[in-house]
Amino acid sequence: MQHGRGMWVWLWLLLVALPLRADEISQQEYQQVTQDITPALKSLKTLYRESDIAQLNYQLADFSVLEQEALRSALVDYAHTLKKLDDEKIRLA
Repeated sequence: MQHGRGMWVWLWLLLVALPLRADEISQQEYQQVTQDITPALKSLKTLYRESDIAQLNYQLADFSVLEQEALRSALVDYAHTLKKLDDEKIRLA
């Protein structure tokens, strides 16, 4: 029960950090962003898995807003597959 609540709180915090105005992007822009973030996603997943949230946020700041949004979305999907929150991730939430 606590796992689900913590995950939702974390997801809500991520969504609050995203821009409130949504812009549409073309399929070509989407594909380009996906290609651009793919190499970085592996190291960010490792940071998340190791609960190095400070370093994860630091590295995310190096990306454009659109890339950050795509990376955060991918990380939320990844976090959902782990089905486990440790103390550090719960405190973040």
